[in-house]
Amino acid sequence: MWLDGGSAPPLLWQWSVILHDLAMIALTGMATVHVVLTATHPVMEGSILTNLTGWFPEEYAVSHRAKWYEQIRRRVSELGP
Repeated sequence: MWLDGGSAPPLLWQWSVILHDLAMIALTGMATVHVVLTATHPVMEGSILTNLTGWFPEEYAVSHRAKWYEQIRRRVSELGP
C-alpha cells in the first residue's frame, strides 16, 4: 500500500489510508476481546479445546448447541446400535 502511493488521486489515497487504519484498529480490538472472553469467561469453558482440536465434550454440546445436539442424537438412534 505504501509503495504504490501515486496510483490514485491524493484525496482518495488519503481517505483510503485513514479507512484502512481505522479498520485495522477495529479488527485488532475485536480479535483481542474475543480471545480474552474465550479464555476467561465461564460460559466459554471448553471453547478453547473445541477451537484447537475440533472435539468437545457432550455436556458442552448440550449447553451451547442443544438443538443441534438433539438432531444428532435422533440420527444416531435411527441408525441403531
